[in-house]
Amino acid sequence: HGLGTYVYAQTGSKYVGTWVHGKQVEAGELIHLNHRYQGNFLNNNPTGRGKYIFDFGCEQHGEYLQTEQDSAVNNGKGLKGASSNSATLSPVTAEPFTWTKAGVAYIGLA
Repeated sequence: HGLGTYVYAQTGSKYVGTWVHGKQVEAGELIHLNHRYQGNFLNNNPTGRGKYIFDFGCEQHGEYLQTEQDSAVNNGKGLKGASSNSATLSPVTAEPFTWTKAGVAYIGLA
């Protein structure tokens, strides 16, 4: 339990955030090569309000909503035996969730 970091060997993506019983939960950040997602996680998946931050200077704010069908399909899936120092993890995917964008904000350079 607690804060931890995991780097995915296949992609180089990195999760930095809270872990409970080997699962990504609560506030966290999923960092990819050219963008990152900041928001809450539940059972290794993004959930609720969050934002994507793109390296080219914009943000997309929105919300991940899990449908009832997606919940049944995703039930029991996830990172088995994962922890911040675990050797094997399944890839995290947000595909069974619906991303609803609230808007795009362009970040100006000072």
